[in-house]
Amino acid sequence: AQDEDDEIFFEEDSDLEPPKKRARPTQKVTGGDDGPRPPRLPPRPSCRPLLPPLRIAQIRAASEPRPSRRPSDIPVKRSREAFEGKIVNSLGKDATMPDLWAVQSHIKELPDTLRLFPPCVSYCYQWMLRTGRRCGLKCKYLHAKLPRGSAAKSIATESLGQFSIDDGFKKVSNFILRDLTKDLAEQRCFILDGESGATINTLKRSADFVLAPNVDAAATKALQAKCVTASSTSFTALVVASCAKVQFGCVYLDYMWPSDYFESTQLELTKYLAKNDENRNGRNGGPSDRFSACKEYADASLTDGIHDVELLVLDAGHCLLSSTGAVLAVTIVHSKKSTEAKQRARLEKVLVKGAELHKASLHFLGYTKPSGRPVATYFYAWNTKVTKGFSPNLSKKHQKLAFFKKSRKLHTAKGGA
Repeated sequence: AQDEDDEIFFEEDSDLEPPKKRARPTQKVTGGDDGPRPPRLPPRPSCRPLLPPLRIAQIRAASEPRPSRRPSDIPVKRSREAFEGKIVNSLGKDATMPDLWAVQSHIKELPDTLRLFPPCVSYCYQWMLRTGRRCGLKCKYLHAKLPRGSAAKSIATESLGQFSIDDGFKKVSNFILRDLTKDLAEQRCFILDGESGATINTLKRSADFVLAPNVDAAATKALQAKCVTASSTSFTALVVASCAKVQFGCVYLDYMWPSDYFESTQLELTKYLAKNDENRNGRNGGPSDRFSACKEYADASLTDGIHDVELLVLDAGHCLLSSTGAVLAVTIVHSKKSTEAKQRARLEKVLVKGAELHKASLHFLGYTKPSGRPVATYFYAWNTKVTKGFSPNLSKKHQKLAFFKKSRKLHTAKGGA
């Protein structure tokens, strides 16, 4: 509308035929000087529009402020704090026991709407934004509106697929995490692991000391013999653990998508819904499936990896990272939209703010990174004495994936341990 307002509709130097009516006609010259000629007035500028009246009316209507949509048309952004409050309010009064098995019990008592991702996360992002466009035969996400009822949840779980990866890069990260945390006073761990339990197996902790939530029911069942597990998102599990005043010496947030994925996707969809109405109505006059899917996704209560990190360190009343020392590993999956530098800067900003809040020291230790994949795992020491020149004990083959020569201090403890 702004570009249309800037168009010129009336043009003074137009090549259109000038108006017929003039001031006064000049006298015809027949020979000598018949006296002074009357002054010629400048012609009136052409008032003939270059655009038809209908188009001008459309442009003027577009330039006027549009009436606000109904509240049901634009998704309402639900904050992380509001969703956290819902979880806390749903917990019983006895949810303050700092025991991982008690945490598991309280997680299981929560309704599915607070424990699991909503079914709409199964929708393909490309399908929602581009009509009829599919992102490839290997896409595990849905390209159609989910049906209502219990079947939607099973379809959502199947479309998410098995994202667990256990390659050389993951093994190196597991070895480094084990070496960094084996001598810490606090041995309890919070691990995001796959069905095989590769990280849990490498750490070699007692099952009572590892809390490993997973949204996949099959993975949860497979991990039962190795750790304290529950069918839950990492965010919900951390909220319950925080209420129980649990602290961890080892935290491995091994994400399989960018740490701001849902946040950025919901923002894009909200903008799309506000600007594009051409596919609002379906064949039967009601909202189209794609439009309904976009709205359902944009309106959902979704939390990202960065929100997990905020839960770890930004609660003034309780820090989930142990005051006696902890190691945090965060996997960053990056893309053109969510770059590695952008995600890392936001991650460290949250960690530094938390270190200031709890008067803890914070060191960046190093990172692991494979070749050919847009992913890296960053390691941080919280309130822990860091040996200068730390180098993980790895084989020559695996050393190519680890970069620990540029560790640095991000915050100095003030009154902390």
